Amino acid sequence: NHRAVLFLDPFAMEVEWNVIKAIATTKAIDLWILFPAMAVNRLLYRDGKIPEKLCEKLYKTLGTTEWKEIFYQEKQQLSLFDKTYEKYYNDFEKQVAWYLDESKAIKWWHKMLSRKGEQSYSLQGWRKNKVWPDFLACAVSGTKGTKYTVLETKGDHLDNMDTKYKEKLFQLLEHYHKEPIDVGDLETASLEEEKMVFKILMQKTWEKDLQTALE
Repeated sequence: NHRAVLFLDPFAMEVEWNVIKAIATTKAIDLWILFPAMAVNRLLYRDGKIPEKLCEKLYKTLGTTEWKEIFYQEKQQLSLFDKTYEKYYNDFEKQVAWYLDESKAIKWWHKMLSRKGEQSYSLQGWRKNKVWPDFLACAVSGTKGTKYTVLETKGDHLDNMDTKYKEKLFQLLEHYHKEPIDVGDLETASLEEEKMVFKILMQKTWEKDLQTALE
């Protein structure tokens, strides 16, 4: 007739799944665990070539051998372009991708790649090097029309002169989208309002800033 509450704060991946399973079989313990997500993610190499010893560690922590197929499967994103693989996302980009994928306002989104030798999409500013945004998303509202959003993710430790340059470039591009230069009249077949937003997402405030950008 006794029950217990158990708090687990494991060091890295020291608590294996068989321990969690044993706790569950008691049917008398409510378990709270700080799951070592960062430690697990460090072992999930982008190229998928994980040494067998580390694979065994992941098996024991996750309690299944299915993690490899799930993690390295093709990303089924809402995209008009070629699919990208989840292994090409860093931790921050994964959070943004999941947010976009779950947002009811998003019609489609695409993760842009900037790896050498692969065609991708870029922006040319007044500097020689191009800017390679991370995401392009299309949000649709019944009352506000269509909004195309170009997103660049930046960790807080990357708030530097390069980020300042990109912010100025994004502001300029957005300004000239809103107030284009008059070069004459051109008829368009689209009857709905279309907007273009360029946004840099800093890691500390990205969710709030992204929500505002998509509204």
